[in-house]
Amino acid sequence: MLTALPEEFFMGSPSSHLSPLWKHFRHLGRVQEDYLLGLILRKIDFDVNQGTFSGDPTRERLQDYLSSLDRRMYERISDLEKNSTFEVDWFGEQKSVGQHLMYLSDHEVLHHGQFVVYQKLQGWQFPKSWATWGL
Repeated sequence: MLTALPEEFFMGSPSSHLSPLWKHFRHLGRVQEDYLLGLILRKIDFDVNQGTFSGDPTRERLQDYLSSLDRRMYERISDLEKNSTFEVDWFGEQKSVGQHLMYLSDHEVLHHGQFVVYQKLQGWQFPKSWATWGL
């Protein structure tokens, strides 16, 4: 979706009470970093200050950031395929890698809904690939 949005959508917001759309992409990356770190340290910790994205909020920088995180996540998951008993501590409760990653997926789906609301409120056209979902 990031690459399909025109620049004015990327920097825009439907309300002064809502963040510009680019901040949602940055947030998705920061949360993915938390989940990746959870797979490395075997413990989840949500900390808004530990994200590595910095600099101008350009589409290219965010795309590079998110692509880099995806590569790192795929590498870590590949490493873990050899260890079926690996678990992540979720505030004292052990979760499998599958559960851990399902929570990440659930979080991203929440943001997809927010993207739909943003686009509807602004009257923006949806990317053609979204027609599959009736948008």
